[in-house]
Formats: sequence, structure tokens, C-alpha cells
Amino acid sequence: MQTADAEWPLLDKQAAVSAARVCCITKELLMNNPALQSAIGQLKSHLNHLKEKGELKRIQQEKGQVLKRFGPLLDPANLSNLKMEDIRPFFYYEHNRHWNGLYRQVNRVLEHPSTFSTTLAMLLDEALPIEQRMTEAIQTIKGMGTAIATAFLTVAYPATYGVWNATSQAGLDRLGLLPKFGRGTQTGQKYKAINDILLNLADALETDLWTLDVLWWSVLDDGLDLDEPPVTKEAATERRGFSLEKQLQIFLLDNWARTQIGQEWDLLETPENPEAGSQYHCPAGRIDFLAKHKTDPRWLVIELKKGQTSDEAVGQALRYMGWVKSDLAQGEEVEGLIIALAGDKKLEYAASMVPQLSFMQYEVNFSLRSPSEGSVQAAA
Repeated sequence: MQTADAEWPLLDKQAAVSAARVCCITKELLMNNPALQSAIGQLKSHLNHLKEKGELKRIQQEKGQVLKRFGPLLDPANLSNLKMEDIRPFFYYEHNRHWNGLYRQVNRVLEHPSTFSTTLAMLLDEALPIEQRMTEAIQTIKGMGTAIATAFLTVAYPATYGVWNATSQAGLDRLGLLPKFGRGTQTGQKYKAINDILLNLADALETDLWTLDVLWWSVLDDGLDLDEPPVTKEAATERRGFSLEKQLQIFLLDNWARTQIGQEWDLLETPENPEAGSQYHCPAGRIDFLAKHKTDPRWLVIELKKGQTSDEAVGQALRYMGWVKSDLAQGEEVEGLIIALAGDKKLEYAASMVPQLSFMQYEVNFSLRSPSEGSVQAAA
């Protein structure tokens, strides 16, 4: 999604646009562009909702705890004494209280401690331009990505750097605030432009960058409140399926290499995001998984059926496949895979009529075990 204002795509015209020019454009648009003012209004509404629920106080308390624990570790003056066992917990949600997916890359990022320490020191060195630091950090540390790099920056300099990850990017996109970049734009240049937007948004909302990062979840909320009791049997079934597929999404991402799909396909990676193929946002919508074949010039669009009819699921998968073929594949083959709960014969029939589209079923099993007995297993 892009804003209606023709000025916004100015970022397309030069890949190496100066940081000052980007910031100037951002401030001008924040003041004069109705679409941006609308976006700020939506964010304020989400922020007020957090206040009304009492969530804002908790968010600020957790922020204080995280900064108190990890801020000193990320102080440039202390980095020479940084130990991997001290920084490793930062990658886990129970310790960072903010990001739930960093742990998937922790072993890759910390694989070479000396390289990591040197690169982290460079990333946090304010004497260097952020464009240079971000680009070099992403290129040097495999698996780092902007999600991890900006998490470090946010904790080290909470008033200066915002988070650029898949969630914040999707939130900016949904509100029409995500700039377009010309081919060849470096990662650091992209981040500088995005961070300027985040800084100006936080200023307009009179909040901090940590809280702004939480707001993106509200912006992207699909509106399905799983805590609200369903009123019909059909609604209960739909909500149950939605919950299971959210769990399936996490399971597949966490265990990709060990799944049947992962043996043949690699999840799409980009320099900015080593997990770009998960929840891939594009003009056609949000693709659950986008992968490339390990050896052949083939793409795979994977869609988890979430509360849709069989016809809707097939139509959505075909729409995504069409976009990939048109905008990404460059003549390569594009295939589709729909994954749904076992027993969905209507979907199986529909998918069987499209040669490039296949269908897989999944089952959920619960295992009950008492301390002195064996396990009893049942499929759900």
C-alpha cells in the first residue's frame, strides 16, 4: 500500500538519497499529507486502547527491566568485556520481553564470538554513520538481519533508534507509510529512511520508540479475539482452526529444516531478513510461507487455511502464485501448497484440479501421561 500523495515515492528517485533529505521529506509529509495524518490518528487510537486496558504501564515496566539488564552490556564502553553467555538470553522473549522470534537465529549470529563482538562494537559506534554501520553488520554476521541489529540498537540507544523487522515493516506498509526504494539501495540507507519515519511518528504520538514498536501488533491485528467466547458452533470451529494454524505457523518456522517441506525447499532469505519467507507481505496480500527449491529454479507459495471456505483458500493461493510469477519468479516455475486440517475433502477436490497446486493435511496429537503410567495419545 502506498500513500495517495505523489510526493511520497520521491525515495524511489535516488538510491543513495542523503539522510538529511529523507528526514526533511518525512517531516514535511507528516505535517501536510492527509494520508499520514490518518495513519497517526489510527496509531493514537491503538495507543489509547493500550492505556485504557492498563497495558501501557506493563509495557513501560518491562522496558525498564530490559534496559536495566541489557543496556549496560550494550554500552560501547563495556563491549570489550562482553561474554556470549551474558548476551545469549537477549535473543529469547522471556528475557527481552519484546521480540519472540530472535532466538531462531541465535546460533548463527553467535557462531563466531570474536566476529560478533567486533561487529556489534561497530554497529553501536555512534561516530560512524548509521547507514554504514547497518549495512556492514548485516553483511558480516549471517542471520543477523535488521530485526536483531535494530533490537540491539533500540536497547543501547532507546531514544534514537527504532525497530525494523517484519512486523514494523508490515505495519508501516498497511498504513501507507513504507517508502519505496530504488534498486541497489543499501540496507543501511533503507534503515535510515525508515528510522526517520519511526522517530517522527513517535514524536507525533508523544510516545517512545519501544511503545511504538508494540503498536504495530495492534495495526496488524486481524480482528479475531480468541478470548471472546464464540456464539455459534460454526464460529467455534472457525476460531479453533485459526488458533491451530497460528500454532502450525510457529511450528513450521521453528522446525523448517526438519519438516518434509524443508528437505526440498529453502525459506526465502533477504539481506535484511533471514526469515523473509515467513509472513511475506506483498501487494497481493500476506503469504504464509514463500520458499525456493534447493536445486531447481522453482518457487513455492504455502498457504495455511485460516477460517476460509475451500474456494476462498484456493483463490487466495492462486492470487499469491500469480503475483510471485509476475513480480519475483522471472520466468521460473511457481507452485502452490495449501495446508489444512485433516478431513477437508472439499479443499482436496478443488486443489486437485490445478496442476501447480497441491494439498497437504496436518493433524494435532495430544499425549497424556501420569508419573507412573505410559502415555495415552489422541488425535485432535
